[in-house]
Amino acid sequence: MTRRSTMLSRPTRAGTPTGPGRALIWLALTLVVGTVVGCTGSPAADPRESSATAATNSTATPDPDDPCLGPRSLVPANSCDPVQGDGPLLASPQSVSAQLKDPLLQRCQASIAGTELRDCVLGTTASPRETVALVGDSHAISLLRTFDELGKRRGWKVIVHGKGSCPSSDAVRTLPTEATPERRNACHAYNRAVDAALLADRSVTRIFATSYTARYGWLPLGGATGAAAGEKGFTTRFERWRRAGKQVVVIADVPTPKKGVSMPDCVAANPGPSDACTTPRAEAVVPDLAVTAARALGITVVDLTDLFCDDTTCYGLVGDTIVYRDTDHLAFEYAALLAPYLDERLG
Repeated sequence: MTRRSTMLSRPTRAGTPTGPGRALIWLALTLVVGTVVGCTGSPAADPRESSATAATNSTATPDPDDPCLGPRSLVPANSCDPVQGDGPLLASPQSVSAQLKDPLLQRCQASIAGTELRDCVLGTTASPRETVALVGDSHAISLLRTFDELGKRRGWKVIVHGKGSCPSSDAVRTLPTEATPERRNACHAYNRAVDAALLADRSVTRIFATSYTARYGWLPLGGATGAAAGEKGFTTRFERWRRAGKQVVVIADVPTPKKGVSMPDCVAANPGPSDACTTPRAEAVVPDLAVTAARALGITVVDLTDLFCDDTTCYGLVGDTIVYRDTDHLAFEYAALLAPYLDERLG
């Protein structure tokens, strides 16, 4: 590999970036960074930060032509070295952490104990060419910026049905941290409501599903137990959607970083291209029951793992862009930069 051919810096050319795709992604990233910084203001410096760590808070305006920005750094043809980047960060660790309280998340993600559907619409809302839905748990919600950008590119209205710790399945999920059944029952009721809403809405032509399926246990379903029950729950749901004339697309879950490690904190504590914020690929890429079910049914699966990992390692910092806003949910900036790749792979 060679040194990064383009340092992340303020664009040097005059005028607006050429090409509708580059212009849209440039605008999306500028708005994401600007919104987060505007919301967080100037927080007091963390006394734990060394001078080197404080330097990590240096950020830059995105250059749409930088071949090593964000996930582009993992594209082999771009020859980006180091993968993590060697310029100022697209967004500081502090601003990325602050995304946990962003109003978009509050508006679009159903409460963990609730059953109500949220009014969350992204993408092209005026005279859309197509209406699609994004469903799943908080990992689906992680893709809000991806689907907002994708919807604008394709002229799609994107309806979002997402709830924390609630994969979109006919099976009842369990979590060892829950001592009572209230939350699992709320998830099951929410899933029934989502299913009914999607089946009743004839305008929805495609349903995109993704969830952190490896996190859950499952109550028995139709004679199946354990992981087999979970897979069966996805199978029956996907089949029902297809019978209703919906095209189903499953997005393989994103790799999971080291357990319990906040990626913004890790990047702040380890500035520069450090291996401290990486995870072996064999640990980060785990079995996905929704993918298994989809492939058995011949349903389209889109896998973006190569935009998080190389052959051996998955990264928490890629192309000067923090990948996760906490331990396993995507940062807005990285999610937005995934949109062109998802667009391309959908064909």
